[in-house]
Amino acid sequence: MSFKKWSNYILLFTLLFFILVAIFNFIINPYSIFNHNILSKFFIYKNNIVSSRMLVFYNATKEDPNNIMIGSSRIGIFSKSEIEKYLPGKSFNMAMPGSNIEEQVQYLKYMIKNHHIKNIIWGLDFYSFNPDLQNDPDFSYNRLNSSLLFRNDLKVSLFSLQTTKNSIKTLLDNLNKPSNMKIITESDKENMKQQQNKAILKFTKDQISQKTDDLIKLYTKKYFASKKFKNPHSIDTNIYKIKEIITLCKNSNIHLYIYTSPVQEKFLNLYNNLGLNSTFAYWKVELSKITPYTDFCHYSSVTKNIMNFMDGSHIMPNYGKYIFAEIFNNKNVKQQKDFAKHIKQKRI
Repeated sequence: MSFKKWSNYILLFTLLFFILVAIFNFIINPYSIFNHNILSKFFIYKNNIVSSRMLVFYNATKEDPNNIMIGSSRIGIFSKSEIEKYLPGKSFNMAMPGSNIEEQVQYLKYMIKNHHIKNIIWGLDFYSFNPDLQNDPDFSYNRLNSSLLFRNDLKVSLFSLQTTKNSIKTLLDNLNKPSNMKIITESDKENMKQQQNKAILKFTKDQISQKTDDLIKLYTKKYFASKKFKNPHSIDTNIYKIKEIITLCKNSNIHLYIYTSPVQEKFLNLYNNLGLNSTFAYWKVELSKITPYTDFCHYSSVTKNIMNFMDGSHIMPNYGKYIFAEIFNNKNVKQQKDFAKHIKQKRI
């Protein structure tokens, strides 16, 4: 057999191999980005993701919500059922751990433009305004500019070696699942989240203290490691981005609820220790110039009690009830009077 024929056979088998891999990954759909129901009753357990940013984007797009919760992992710990008590329609939590303001703003612009959004609950974090905090490596502007699947996401989800490995893992997970296991719905995910939150409430004081100290070291090296951040005016660009969304919401008849996420006393002390107090104070003032908001990020009887937090940065999930009661002015929920400060917009 001639070399040319061998070459053609090799090319043919290579092409066939990649086609079969793509079909396999498409059917298994380990990241749930393809909107199909092929064998969906069988592949119900999917726990292998490649990108948290990609996952939250496509899940939000498929859910097509009316109400969005957005911010960092600090809002991500709360169940969407907490806001569904106050807002009609379908809700979705678009929390992006470690995200900066730029990422959050870009996701909001996309959702406002492409979906019927009625309400946005935005949890703002001081660290997200750090001018030197880069976008997450998995964040992509091209993904947000794509009307369908982003080409790179499509390539990764069909042809990558890691995806094929995750498809095999997903297949094995489902082969070994209990026979009475049912399709995991959004309601099931919410129930699972609530069960996990109950387990978190059993953390001891020593465990929380250790987690807090570890997280402070991480934040010092990663989220606050910026000399520029010590200059209050360094956050002006990010303040302007918030203003852009405020204007966009007004023009689109969307209700925007903004609050600052509570952090434990040790984190509040950290701002002073790192020379960020001036920027922190400026942050609060500048926000008040562009919008009313609910401020939980201050010294209070809640933030001074370490047992109210999972790790210093994240308040216990059960406090979502109190945070949203304040935001939506529910007087029937009793809580510490100094927990929330309702900041009115200053007239300039």
